[in-house]
Amino acid sequence: MDAPLILTTTIIPTEIDKEALNVDTMNQYPVSFYEGTMKRPIAKEATKSLGVETVETRLENGINAFEGFGYTHETTDACQSPKDNPYNTLESMKEKTLMQFELGTVLRAVDNEIQAGKLINRHLIRDMRGNLRAYGQQKTRCTKCGASYRRVPIAGKCINVIKKDAENPLTGEIEDQICNHKLILTVHQGSVEKYDGLIEYIIDKYGCDDYTDNLYRLVSSWVADTFSSDEENTQRTFDDF
Repeated sequence: MDAPLILTTTIIPTEIDKEALNVDTMNQYPVSFYEGTMKRPIAKEATKSLGVETVETRLENGINAFEGFGYTHETTDACQSPKDNPYNTLESMKEKTLMQFELGTVLRAVDNEIQAGKLINRHLIRDMRGNLRAYGQQKTRCTKCGASYRRVPIAGKCINVIKKDAENPLTGEIEDQICNHKLILTVHQGSVEKYDGLIEYIIDKYGCDDYTDNLYRLVSSWVADTFSSDEENTQRTFDDF
């Protein structure tokens, strides 16, 4: 989980995560709701038009949004749930994603092409772009003393002073003791490329909208250029240009 940036002691319903406002508060759904779902409306619009009360509609109508919530099924423990599910039994993100699309092939309400576009555009592509940006702006870290550097020192090793005015065991001179240990990257190539092959596989098998397809091709080319290994290492003179 990400570390919280802000801790709030007083909850203001209008300032919380919008997803929490979509929770319905009814003890039972009206017949109009089931009849209306036959027309396959958009879920966000259907909650209001088909008579389903949510936290958001409570706020709009001036009803208390902190208490009086209904529920449809009794339970003795709100934390009861299956201990194992596909998300924690499947090992890789690729397996989890492909299982999701396998389920989409048997559900009439799911269009895998639309699902692919939303998954790629809203999650996978953003992850690749964010990690690529982090890779370009990352610091290097010493594996011994933990010192970090925005730019790699000219020496190529850690130059952090770990002990001042120490005696050199070889010369006997008093000098600062430098760490002089190796530096490593904090963001690695694998974290940037981890979804590249998965996205290409999803697009090839299930398709997606043109915008998402073109966006992926562009981001993928950025990643490929960043880690290209066929760059020229031969020094050129002015006459070569």
